[in-house]
Amino acid sequence: MAEVNQRTVNAFCGRNELPGATTPPGLFELGLCVERGIGIQVDLPRARDLYERSAAGGFGFAAHRLGTAYMEGHFGVVDARKAVHFMRTCL
Repeated sequence: MAEVNQRTVNAFCGRNELPGATTPPGLFELGLCVERGIGIQVDLPRARDLYERSAAGGFGFAAHRLGTAYMEGHFGVVDARKAVHFMRTCL
């Protein structure tokens, strides 16, 4: 998974929103922060939503993260159908 750098933490993670940045990469970066609790409280449902919005925008890293998470049950449920869908999407 992508490493979160200090610029990302400064730009996104200390805020509850992502003002002015709705790009798929920006949503993915914020999802990483929310998932890992970097500068913001951990909120797995919100992280999943951010990843899904990013993946819907065509960002492959987000689709891969979702596929892995659904395969491992990271968001509270194992869902093989969603895992396969997102893994295929990220290719």
